[in-house]
Amino acid sequence: MKLKENKKLREVVCEIIRRFPGISRTQLVKSIYVIDREYFKNTGRTMTGIEYEFYFYGPYSHEFKAVLHDLKKNNIIYENFDGISYKIFLDKKRLSEEEIRTQFSREENEAIESAIKKLTRNEKLISAKEIKKYVYSLDEVKSTEPFKKIVFKRGPNALSE
Repeated sequence: MKLKENKKLREVVCEIIRRFPGISRTQLVKSIYVIDREYFKNTGRTMTGIEYEFYFYGPYSHEFKAVLHDLKKNNIIYENFDGISYKIFLDKKRLSEEEIRTQFSREENEAIESAIKKLTRNEKLISAKEIKKYVYSLDEVKSTEPFKKIVFKRGPNALSE
């Protein structure tokens, strides 16, 4: 799969940024990891179609860099850097609400909502530090060596928390 052809990853990235304007890169990547994990539990595949490896700071795919670059280049998102972290926003001046919203299947919506429920408190996304702590506690992450592919297991009890 070519990096720029991952339409589903683009859609999920935009959906999470729409729901959580000002999200950090870490929060975004780890949130999508949890969405893919939730989707995998029911379908045996990730929603975005990407594979994750245990990178320097946990689950990561280089496809994120390409997709974020493409979205910035096309003025769909922009980032603000506050000296510590990047905060990501949709460029609502250039996009209508209809263009921003994506239609997801029932299974996709269930995975997104399940992940968001795990990653929010009082309808606000938990901090990057809290998200990393949660993700690092997951069995498949704990059992993966650095720079190796993270392997999900399918089934209701396969992905314990």
